[in-house]
Amino acid sequence: MVSGEFEQFLIGAAVLMVAALVAGAALAPPDPFTQVAVVAVSLPVVLVGSYVIAYRREFEWM
Repeated sequence: MVSGEFEQFLIGAAVLMVAALVAGAALAPPDPFTQVAVVAVSLPVVLVGSYVIAYRREFEWM
């Protein structure tokens, strides 16, 4: 069983990653190298953002 904060972290990471992928697909050229670069750049940003939301601000998604 996962803790409540970790569950919020996972939900936040999933939601923010989907938003980052949609934004990257809309704003970046459609070649595979650029799409991989968008994922590589957005993943650390998403993880840090999800950490801040779940642990520092104690935001609850559900």
